[in-house]
Amino acid sequence: MKHKKALYAVFACLLVLLPVLSACTQDTEEPAPTTTNPPNNEEALLPETPGIDATLVYASQCASCHGTNRQGGVGPGLTKNITIAYLSQWVPTHRTGVQLDPRLANSLINWLKVNSTVSTVPQPTEPAFVYALNCTVCHGATRSGGNGGPSIKPDNLTRLTEGFLAIFLQGHYKGVDLVQDQRDALAEWLKATP
Repeated sequence: MKHKKALYAVFACLLVLLPVLSACTQDTEEPAPTTTNPPNNEEALLPETPGIDATLVYASQCASCHGTNRQGGVGPGLTKNITIAYLSQWVPTHRTGVQLDPRLANSLINWLKVNSTVSTVPQPTEPAFVYALNCTVCHGATRSGGNGGPSIKPDNLTRLTEGFLAIFLQGHYKGVDLVQDQRDALAEWLKATP
């Protein structure tokens, strides 16, 4: 009985001392920077850690779906202009970005932004035309769903705002290839047109 009490006393002391001892043995290195939203100027690049090769991060994490030259494949192409704000929200929640160290994510986001292209050719913004050209393959001509795409009639979009839809389209399959005016017009049309 005396041995059990002594054993319990030792365990109690260890439980009390364990947090203190572990605090003494932790590394004193600065924590890794987290992926942060950029300031209001969405073109401002995120802070980076020197020595990270973003092309290698892309090749190991993204190329299998988005193509070796960001041209697209299983996933959409990533050559068009995508905002830093969108990439900052998307990469940490994307399939391979969830486990990605924030330092690598920041370098990848900056690399994608710097290597994106802004289209200078005027693009049609008539939403019915944009929908027919880009969305009917998956969502059907009547928006009732089709080859893998769900129904996107206004009744199915009630909980989503126009702003959310416009942002969502930046990373959605064919939406990546649209310019912002097309995304905005399409989002408004999807919410309003039966």
